[in-house]
This record gives sequence, structure tokens and C-alpha cells, in this order.
Amino acid sequence: MTTGLGRLLIALVAVGLFVAVLAIGGWRGAQTETVADPSGAITTTPGTTNGGPELTVATSPPEPVPGWAELAAGTLSSRTGQTAVWTGSELLVWGGFSINGLTDDGGIFALSDGVGSWRDIAAAPITGTRTPATVWTGDELFVFTGAAAMYQPATDLWRQLAYPGVTPSHPLAAAWTGSEIVVIGYEVHPPEASDALFATAYGPRGECCRPLPPPPIHVTYGQAVWTGEHVLLVGGFAPDDIAMLAAYDPVAATWLELEPPPLSGADRLAATWTGDRLVVVDRHLDSAAWTPEDGWRALGRAPIEPAGCFPQTAAADGRVFLWYCRQAAVLDGGTWVPVQVPAMDPHAVSTSCRPEPAGGEILMWCGNGDGAAPFFWRFDPLVVAQAG
Repeated sequence: MTTGLGRLLIALVAVGLFVAVLAIGGWRGAQTETVADPSGAITTTPGTTNGGPELTVATSPPEPVPGWAELAAGTLSSRTGQTAVWTGSELLVWGGFSINGLTDDGGIFALSDGVGSWRDIAAAPITGTRTPATVWTGDELFVFTGAAAMYQPATDLWRQLAYPGVTPSHPLAAAWTGSEIVVIGYEVHPPEASDALFATAYGPRGECCRPLPPPPIHVTYGQAVWTGEHVLLVGGFAPDDIAMLAAYDPVAATWLELEPPPLSGADRLAATWTGDRLVVVDRHLDSAAWTPEDGWRALGRAPIEPAGCFPQTAAADGRVFLWYCRQAAVLDGGTWVPVQVPAMDPHAVSTSCRPEPAGGEILMWCGNGDGAAPFFWRFDPLVVAQAG
């Protein structure tokens, strides 16, 4: 039987052990904890003392990826379907669809000293849309959403233009020929009828309008590029995945249907004029190039994993940059080269990115329709070419 004195001694021993455990724990909490970073770097951080701040584990910043530099995304709200044009010295981003609906605002990024800065621009006199048809004329941005307007960065002024005589209408594509703006869009018919394409020409200052013959092809999605002699309209017809190509001659004011691209997945083609050839990538990531002299030549599949996105392309110094579902590749000559992409926000998979050539580099402002923060990257394709 345990006596009262025995029980007291046991209790004192128990209290002593408890205090010792607390002391050891406090001593351990005040030590430095060594943590292995996934990159292989070893970092140390102070531990937590009783009643002190919570333990935070420091990690090394991610290693820079060759060719890439992150830039400030500015104050524009996150959005999808925005347009982006390079003015020769600045990147102009406008329009699109945000979590609050269609937008009519934009911003201008001036790149200097490798960093750059943003400024807001005046609101447009027309409502934005998810996919406006836009071109840069050399000193003004032309926007067609069904309505038309032009913006001059030098004065921060918009002016609304006359309708092209087709009302209502939806934008498809536009191209600047150096002397006029060729606009291609849909005539909106009742639901039981097909939407026909129309074409019209605005003057260099937005003078409206000179009706043009309609394109000889019917596409549900398309892009227009200027070759120096012709406007090329390339696109696909969604129900049948049929790719089509047509050329408009502004001197003769005539269209000519050309040999179609040897591609499927044509409902969302990405098309880019490099200066001497048209490069087209379909949603399966198959690609082909067209020249007026030789017609089409298959380029093979880009080294990117298909993931259900729509491809986006831009040409810089003859090289074609391809962006697709947080993956990238560069077409250098006739060969696709995979591009290492830096770590990006997880929302980047579903974002709307618009790669735009800026001299020999690519600027890419990306937004998201669910309100996640936009991000902005600068990429130099020459780094990939030199590494190859």
C-alpha cells in the first residue's frame, strides 16, 4: 500500500518530468531548422519558441528560366479575349471579358530599361467584345466589334466610326494593308439561317466605308494577315473541321480561294505571317507553312502535350512562338523546338494569353475570366535558337 508520503514523492517526480519536457521543447523550438528545398538548395529558418511567432519555412526563389522575364502586369482587371498590339515602342492591351462582364478599358505598357511601366487609357466609345477584330495602322488602333472605333495613344483620344452598312454584325478578322483596313465579319441572320461573311474597307483615318466582295470561303473562326500584296484569310468551319484559305487582292478588288491547309482540328487555327510564309497551327498542334511560290508544306506536330486549349502564335524575326496551355515551343527554320516555361500561376492553364511580337522579342499579357490576377511575361526566342 502506498503511503501519503510515497504518493507525494510520485507526484513531485511527475511534475518534474513535465517541466523538463516543456523546457526541452522550448529549447528545440528556439533552434534553427534545416529544410531541403525541392530545387536542391538547403535553407535554414529560425524555429518557434513557446508563445512566439509561427514557424515559417524559407525556400530559395525559383531558378530563372533562360529567355524569360516576368514584368509588372499593371492595374488592368483580369480578363479573357483581350486584344494586344505592339505600336513599335509600346504594348497596347484593350477590351475583353472580365468577371464583371464586357470591358471597354485598356492600358499601355512602355518598355524601358528592361522593366517598363503602365498607364491607363481612356474608355472606348463602343462596348468591348470577347474577340474584337483589331489592327495597328502605324499610329492608331482600329477596333471592330460590330461597331467601330479608333484610338490614338499620342493624344489618348478615341473616336467612333460609322457602321459598315451591315447591321447587326460580328467581327471575324481585320488586316492593315498600309493604305486601308480590310474588315471581315459575319452578317447576323435568324437562327435557322447560316451566317454569311462580308468584307469592307475603312480608310487610314477610319473613313467609312468601301464595300468589298465577300470572301469565297465560309469559316466560323479565322485570322487575316497581310503579305505585302494580299490579305490572306485562313480559318476553319467548326462542324466539319475543314480548313480553308483565301486571298484578297486590293488592287483588283477580288478574292481567290486557294488550296486549303493540310490540317484537321481547323475550328481554331492560329495563323502568323513571318515575312515570307504563312505558318498555321491547328488545335491538335499539327502545323504547316504556305508560300505563294510553293503552296503548303507540312511542318509536323509541335512538341507540346495536347490539353484541350486553343493555340496562340506570334512571329519575331522570322521565328514563330507558340503558346498553348502553359506550354511553349518555337519554330526556328523548319523545326519546332520545345521551350522551358517558368513556374506560373495555376490559373494560367485557363487564361487568355496574347503573345505579341515586340521587336525581336515576345510580350505576353495574360488574364483570366474568373478574376485571378493577370500576369505578364517577356520572352526572347533567340535564346532558344542559340541553345539549339
